[in-house]
Amino acid sequence: MIKILWCMSYLILSACSSSYKNNAVSASSKNENERLDFGENNSMNVRKEKSAQSSDRNQSAPQPMMGTSESAASSSSQLAVYIKNQDDEGVLKESSRLLIQNSNDFKALNAMAMVYYKKGQFNLAKNLLFRAQKNNPTFEVYSNLGIVLLGNEERNEALRQFKKALELNPNDSVSASNAGSIYIKAYDYEKANLVLENSYKRGIKDFRVLNNYAISLVGLGKYENAESVYREALKENSSNKEVLFNFSILLIEHLKKNQEGLEVLQKLKFIGIPEQSRNKIQELELIARKGQK
Repeated sequence: MIKILWCMSYLILSACSSSYKNNAVSASSKNENERLDFGENNSMNVRKEKSAQSSDRNQSAPQPMMGTSESAASSSSQLAVYIKNQDDEGVLKESSRLLIQNSNDFKALNAMAMVYYKKGQFNLAKNLLFRAQKNNPTFEVYSNLGIVLLGNEERNEALRQFKKALELNPNDSVSASNAGSIYIKAYDYEKANLVLENSYKRGIKDFRVLNNYAISLVGLGKYENAESVYREALKENSSNKEVLFNFSILLIEHLKKNQEGLEVLQKLKFIGIPEQSRNKIQELELIARKGQK
């Protein structure tokens, strides 16, 4: 899959701005610091790993699912263990058992969909999430379905799901970042900016949302604003390769802050340069050094 812009979504998406369009890059849910997290109600979502008792400060806490019996609660607990251990075969086995007892079991449908999503079986995952959505139309389900649709290259339908998720929960950073990345891919920076700015103004400080928001600002020529947002993103995650790379492009190519741009590139090289960005980084270094003479 071609990476054009490091636009942080939860799937790898290409995106660009007038000057970024062959350079900056998007982040992926395959990031080693992330996993598909089911949270308190075991609904699939791409989040930073957190304990079962913690809550995302930027989101409304999902309502816990109510068990129908002691045996159901026990089965649900076992499913949670398989999910926590990322035991896909255990998740499939336990989900199947739960669905025999209740064909509309929300947790089981989501758990099974997650496994099929990870395996690249997007149609199976999609069908399971449509079933979950029919019986439990929460913002998590809409967001999860959008992620699966993105994996299946159904971007327009994915966008519709993310927008619905944001209607139900405007603080959903996953849906905001993914919706923004879809607009960026289509070079529609104004719409991307509207979605991402709304999340930003609501206080969402997820570095992935901030990165995408900064990309939209660069696309609109608002370089100083983008600089401020990138600095906020680096406060949230100071060693993220995507943010560092995008920030270096902004500093060197747009703001002509060559020395700081070189310092950012040096930090990026220390962390590890993404292979697909090696040539661009060399080009940025040449531009910055010439600009210092």
